[in-house]
Amino acid sequence: MAVVPAEVPEPGSDEEMILAQLEKQVRAMNTLNPELFLETCTPDTPNPKPEQIMHAWTELGGWFYQYEAFTNEGFNARNVEFRTYKDDTASSKFNVYNYDELVVEGFSFWWAPIDGDWYSTSATCTGATGR
Repeated sequence: MAVVPAEVPEPGSDEEMILAQLEKQVRAMNTLNPELFLETCTPDTPNPKPEQIMHAWTELGGWFYQYEAFTNEGFNARNVEFRTYKDDTASSKFNVYNYDELVVEGFSFWWAPIDGDWYSTSATCTGATGR
């Protein structure tokens, strides 16, 4: 599993839906599949184009380029925790690993519900493509 929660979310919960989206994002990065990644991004804002994402992943070193130990292929998220807010948004906080090596602790992605589904509103989905 590319994403490991701190606690297993209840079936059908918002947390389970967000976890599935985060898993899809990680798998997309692992396999360099920007179209799959874009499926997780909020349709409410302009998203980067697949070629921009590929440029960030392959030419700039990925979303976590500032960490030398990071590779797209080895990226996995562990100890994922969720927090929901009164404005119907949520965050997923996790530790970034490259295979079994800890790269950074406490990284967050942001999420919002649209028509019952959760989508990422993080900078990776709203136009920030790396350096």
